[in-house]
Amino acid sequence: MLNKISVLLVITITLLNADPVSAQDWEDDWWGEDSANSRDVDETDEDTSSETAAQIQYPPYHGPKKTIAVLEFENKAKGSWGSQEIGEGMAEMLTTELFNTNRFILIERSALKEILKEQELGQTGLVRPESAARVGSLAGAQLLIKGVVSEFEYKKEGKGFGFGLEQFNLGLKSSAAHVGIDVRVIDATTGQIIASEYAKEKAKSSGFSIDYEDDDTPLRVGTGAFNKTPLGKATRGAIHKAVHFIIGESENHAWSGLVIKATPASAYINRGANSNIQAGNRLTVYSRGEALIDPQTGLNLGCMEERVGAMIITDVKDKFSIGRLQMNKPGSLVKRGDIVRLE
Repeated sequence: MLNKISVLLVITITLLNADPVSAQDWEDDWWGEDSANSRDVDETDEDTSSETAAQIQYPPYHGPKKTIAVLEFENKAKGSWGSQEIGEGMAEMLTTELFNTNRFILIERSALKEILKEQELGQTGLVRPESAARVGSLAGAQLLIKGVVSEFEYKKEGKGFGFGLEQFNLGLKSSAAHVGIDVRVIDATTGQIIASEYAKEKAKSSGFSIDYEDDDTPLRVGTGAFNKTPLGKATRGAIHKAVHFIIGESENHAWSGLVIKATPASAYINRGANSNIQAGNRLTVYSRGEALIDPQTGLNLGCMEERVGAMIITDVKDKFSIGRLQMNKPGSLVKRGDIVRLE
């Protein structure tokens, strides 16, 4: 066995001194000549997760946070990786990245699973607007994020010198990955899709490698080992593009909260310090009228709203706030379930 290891070391030194073999020729045949979105990655065992995190920057934000629920992604990818449970991993990665933007309150995924279970809905089965609206209401979310993994592909090829020794394979190899996800932003009140985007990313690597015979064993999506692979880097790239898309779309959706308790002089709302609410914030209070249901489709189109007054936040707790009411006219009342929006 010692002699075999010595031979392996000699071959290793030889390969390290050899000229690298480019992966571009065969990769162009696979992906096409356009590689503008490709990321060059040198194959290495070094942990680069901290470097990757340092490169991810989101615009500073100090405004009110919207509440979002991320549903499990549906996996429609083809190929050997398509059979793996990647939907849950994708949703977890997106949830983490959205939290890191400091712009959103994320519904805990375990709590979301319980809601879906109680409503007898599958994690990826919210296809009907009324189902989505019901879940959004129960979760207290303003927006729901639904995704479909349409591409999750990985290909590798060895070129140049190569050497096999029992369970070891030594040589120069090139690999490339391509990940694409369809992301949809859903209004949690009506269940309507308000925006969609196809986020995709490529990644490649080439260099010297020592592989075990079980090297093709799939890694769990989102783990540190997975993130260092071309497939992991492409996945994170697609997730980051999805996050920027969600940030942009969320800015088109007004922040809102609900009255949970009211007296003639004050009101309690379901938004607090965790939503970046501050003492002195001035909110407009709207009374919500009857839901407007489309007679042809049966869909909830929203409701009429009437401005009944305003409130100034005087006391902020972690998850709720208290404000002093300023009514439009004598006799106007603020009640539980009324909507509040920042002026």
